[in-house]
Amino acid sequence: MRQLRIAFFAEGSTDNAFLPTVLEKSVNYCVDVYGTCPIDILGVDEIALHGGTFVDKGLKACQQALEHGAELLVVHTDADSATADKAWAERIQPL
Repeated sequence: MRQLRIAFFAEGSTDNAFLPTVLEKSVNYCVDVYGTCPIDILGVDEIALHGGTFVDKGLKACQQALEHGAELLVVHTDADSATADKAWAERIQPL
């Protein structure tokens, strides 16, 4: 059976309180409904980083995810604006 290790990085502690569970259940659902072979989800590893810009932390999260054998890194950030454009341009696009 194939295995999938997921890493999760978010800005705030409240995000880490419930989003990993939602993420794991969502990935399991997608595998069950759309998967072409059995995949064992090995859980969601939360990556906690402090200090620096979101981009700096995002790059460190990528490195840590690879070091821990994750095949999928999910990054969550709030828009902090009326639209997602600013968050995309300042936090996600630079990654």
